Amino acid sequence: MACNELNQSHGGQIRLSWLRELYDSCCDNELREFVARAYLLHLVGCMIFANKSATYVRTHYLELFRDLPTYRRYAWGVAALIYLYEQVGDASFTNTKQLAGYLPLLRYHFILHFVKYFTCFFFYIRIVK
Repeated sequence: MACNELNQSHGGQIRLSWLRELYDSCCDNELREFVARAYLLHLVGCMIFANKSATYVRTHYLELFRDLPTYRRYAWGVAALIYLYEQVGDASFTNTKQLAGYLPLLRYHFILHFVKYFTCFFFYIRIVK
């Protein structure tokens, strides 16, 4: 089943639709460890390390969930920031049209560091009016 998906998607990635089907079938059969791995792979592939395709997840993330109790010890926030930093660097090229990564984190970072400028700007607008 997994080999067919890898052959169909041409390499080390799987379709999100196939992963959701796998998740549903594992839930129906009460295979809790497989359900956890499928859910975590979906979470990592769609949210934290989202790519520009929005339809595929890379399979090398499965290595992170080989031993389920150890994934809690990983520095997910640091890894997400590094990945997002790389994606912003790639997006700075003139021929790039999309940005990948967990964009709410970028928005939060932007607001956190630049809120003082927005506050001054909005305060200035209120005085001028």
